[in-house]
Parts: sequence; C-alpha cells; structure tokens
Amino acid sequence: MLSQFAIYPDRVKASYETFYVVILVHVLTVVADRNQIKIAGFTYYADILCSLFTTAEFAITEPLNPPQSNVDYIYQHISETFVRAFPNLTQ
Repeated sequence: MLSQFAIYPDRVKASYETFYVVILVHVLTVVADRNQIKIAGFTYYADILCSLFTTAEFAITEPLNPPQSNVDYIYQHISETFVRAFPNLTQ
C-alpha cells in the first residue's frame, strides 16, 4: 500500500500524513500484544515494520511533523505505543 502512494505525486504528502502513523500504530499494537503475535506471526510483522521504517527514512521527503525529522517523529510514536502496551516501561 505504501508503494502505491508514490504513483500519485500530487497526493503523496497528504496520504503519508493521513495514513502512515495510523498504519504504524496499528502494526505496533499487534506486535506488542503477545496473544495476537502468536497467531499472526512475528516474521510477517517484522517485514512490515522494516518497510515502514525504510519509508519514513528514505521515501517520505516532506516532514510528517515539521519541528522534527521524520525518524524522530516515528521514534516518538513507537515509544508512546510501547509505553501504552507495557505499563512497566517509562518514557
């Protein structure tokens, strides 16, 4: 799906801004849930996360959150998702 965004250059920025973080949070939520990951398979989700991280670093040229780099912005969402999933973690 992410590769399809690039087909329409006039809509790519809005597509990433609208869907990228939503997709990332949903995938991380499944990965962080030990009951779901047994069913879905960790390898499959690891491949998806790799694609998401690569996209954030190399394919998304416009900042998703202008005060931060895309990588920092994504790391922030990852840490927030893990803190919600694992209450024993602290920020």
